[in-house]
Amino acid sequence: MTVKTVVDGDITIRKVIGEYTVDRMLAYLRLEYKRGATHYWVWDLSEAFVRGLKVNDFNRTVDCVARYGHSQAGGKSAIIAPHRLTFGLSRLFNAYARLVDLPIETATFRTKEEAEGWLGVKIPPID
Repeated sequence: MTVKTVVDGDITIRKVIGEYTVDRMLAYLRLEYKRGATHYWVWDLSEAFVRGLKVNDFNRTVDCVARYGHSQAGGKSAIIAPHRLTFGLSRLFNAYARLVDLPIETATFRTKEEAEGWLGVKIPPID
């Protein structure tokens, strides 16, 4: 799994490429939250492979955000997931996130334009 990152003002865009692994993502999240977080995060999963995810992986990810996400309190995280499986699994993550009192809002979209509408900011390109 490779994560390309661009920070532009108060928005951070991350493009996940390759096999999505929860352990690597959790390590990445902990590091990013400790560094401090921008108000808006965008996770572009258009090139990610998510077939190996298990239900417990969603719990672990939500627990990580609940524990470390205070540096992004009041912020929003948009997931861009154009493919059917990735979109469905990302929506499952959103459902788990709503069951916990997370310090951020999360939502999943099929397109960058939909995510921009929800965030209320323009998402810069990431190459």
